[in-house]
This record gives sequence, structure tokens and C-alpha cells, in this order.
Amino acid sequence: MQKPIKPAEFVENSLITDIISGVYPKNSKLPGERVLAEKTGVTRPTLREALQRLSRDGWVTINHGKSTIVNDFWEKGGLGILRTLIKYIDLMPDNLLSSMLEFRTILFPEIAELAYKRKPEAIINYLDGFKQIDDPEKFSEFDWNLQLEMARCSQNPLFPLIVNDFTTPFNHLAKIYFRYKKARDVSSIYYKTIRDAFTEKDSDVKNIVREVMINSNLIWDELV
Repeated sequence: MQKPIKPAEFVENSLITDIISGVYPKNSKLPGERVLAEKTGVTRPTLREALQRLSRDGWVTINHGKSTIVNDFWEKGGLGILRTLIKYIDLMPDNLLSSMLEFRTILFPEIAELAYKRKPEAIINYLDGFKQIDDPEKFSEFDWNLQLEMARCSQNPLFPLIVNDFTTPFNHLAKIYFRYKKARDVSSIYYKTIRDAFTEKDSDVKNIVREVMINSNLIWDELV
């Protein structure tokens, strides 16, 4: 049974929707507490709680005694905003997806290279468990868990924290991507290639991963 949403969460979601959709554009002032509380149907203490949460994540800047300012969340927000944005994917600009894929293409080759140098046996063991999968959801799960495992095996504690924040949006996209046989076939070949690379000395793991990321981006462009 789904838990009922708390009043502060309701206000937070309502304000985020208004910020993303442009009702309150960047650098604009939010209405005063009394007006905003009446508009959202909550008490002023509840409104303040919601605003504090929005401030913590970078959506707004609270100026005590003055108006609360809407931030440019692309500039002042943190990775926590990414988890929120995926809930509002229909309101997002078209370039969000391409930006996420570009970020992944830059980040994951570096992570894979560290995993290869520091803990290759764990990646080999994980890839040994791959069986040809036709179900898009299961394929998506295997693929993303490989990337999570590489982040852990990099032995840099920051990488798993960053990758974890991308789990929800990329799983959302991967379930669409892996509906297509071409996408599954390319990834199946990649799993074998990268497994072999992890077993060899002086393998060019970074470029192998970068190439498959670029190819997957091209495939996505074909599909959409």
C-alpha cells in the first residue's frame, strides 16, 4: 500500500513542477509565505519545511527577510536534482537525454580503466554469469549492474555514489533501449569483448568501453 504523501512533500513537488515548467523561471521571486501557503493549501510552517528542502537541493535560495529566489538549478543544483528530474521527464528539455549519454560516455571509460587495474577478477566473475537474455528488463538490470560493479571495483568511493544517482534514469532508458534486438546483440558482443580484455595484460579497456558507449548512443539516435 502506497504511503500518503506528506503535506511538505506535496508542496515541494508542486513547486518543483512550477519551476521546471517555467511558472517560476530562474532568478524570479517566489510569492511571499502567506500567499504561497494559501495557494498550496498548507500552513506556513509546512511551507517553510518544503522551502528548506528545496533550498538544500539547490532549487531555491532563501533570503531571510527577503523574497526566496528561484535558482538556475542546472548551475546551482547537485546530483540530487537528477533523481528528481527523472520524475518529471515529460517536462524536461529534449537535450537532457543527450547530455546524460554524453556524461556517461566520458565517465564510464575512466571507471572501467580503474576497475581493470585494481580489481579485474570481480568484473570477470560478473561477466561469466551472463547468459543470452531476450527480456529487456532483465537485460537492463544486467547491464546497469555491470556498470555499478565497475564503479565499486574502481575502489574510488566517489564513483559508486555518482553512479547510484544515475540508476533510476538510466534504468528507465535502458528498458526502452533493450527492447531492440540490435541493441541486445551489440551489448552481448561487448560483454564478451570486455571480459577478454580484463583477462589480458595491457588491454586498452578505456577505449573499448568508450567505443561501445559511442555506438550505443548512435543506436539510440536510430531508435528515437
